[in-house]
Amino acid sequence: MLTAPPRSSRSTRLAVYLADVAALLCVAALLLHFQNGGRPTPSEQWTGEIRQASALVAANFATYVRTEFGTPGQGGRNDYRPPAAVAKIKDTIHAAIPVVREASEYAAVRALLRQLGGAPALLGELEALGFVSEGRLTTGTKPLNVFARVAAGVVTQPGMEAEQANLGAHGQRFMIACNLPENEEHWSSTAPEWVGRASMGQRHRFMLVRNLSWSLFNVAVLGLGNAQQLRAAVEMVEAMEVAALLYASKTPAWSTGLGMYFHVYGHASVNALHLHLVDLNATGPTFEALRYKNLPLQAVLHVLRKELHGG
Repeated sequence: MLTAPPRSSRSTRLAVYLADVAALLCVAALLLHFQNGGRPTPSEQWTGEIRQASALVAANFATYVRTEFGTPGQGGRNDYRPPAAVAKIKDTIHAAIPVVREASEYAAVRALLRQLGGAPALLGELEALGFVSEGRLTTGTKPLNVFARVAAGVVTQPGMEAEQANLGAHGQRFMIACNLPENEEHWSSTAPEWVGRASMGQRHRFMLVRNLSWSLFNVAVLGLGNAQQLRAAVEMVEAMEVAALLYASKTPAWSTGLGMYFHVYGHASVNALHLHLVDLNATGPTFEALRYKNLPLQAVLHVLRKELHGG
């Protein structure tokens, strides 16, 4: 016998999803009904169209129950997510604001996110996609969130101990991560298969946040909850800047030209907060390719401080 969903939020989202699907299918049936130039359609055909729409909704529901709660008599729940789990908010941001490299564009992303339902709506999207469970980023492999896994210590990066030590006391809160070896190796490559994938420069690192609370997963959502969270977000980003400058000053070969960039949800490839640290004295083709979404840390601070002070 099937049991109720373990979290009411998932049950609510399922009900809303099914209602939306049913409404859309009914509209589609209406369109089919009047497709023949407005000529009447026999009631039998109309009834059949509605029956088909209802059957599709029922099939979607059956798929959801089977994949989320297991087949009756077998139990269990796997990591598969039904087709309904789509990144609607992420896709909307990406399409509406294709370039996010200035404070005004970052502010526009946050304004759009509020219009789309704010933090609660985004949390629902991340939960449906499997990236968040019980308020924290997931660290499994389905879906894979590599930076969350590194921050949690599930995945280690041998050889990074010395660089991590260069964060000093900030290392208790933040972590330095490196790119894949092949991505670092091809930082200067102009080959199409590497541009946009390789490291942004000869020296390119990621600063991660050890705290896996979902509310810190991306700068798009930082401090959206209330004034207290906004104040904490400003303090955290300020601390990341201080830690990044300390890291670069203590790590051999790094110049004083340090670039610090975030990628906003809608343009970020990983759903865990990471600050790109790039030595601007040795950038490569990928840096230029990603310039459209390299949002400077100072731009983020400008917007968050403005919101905090009611600007």
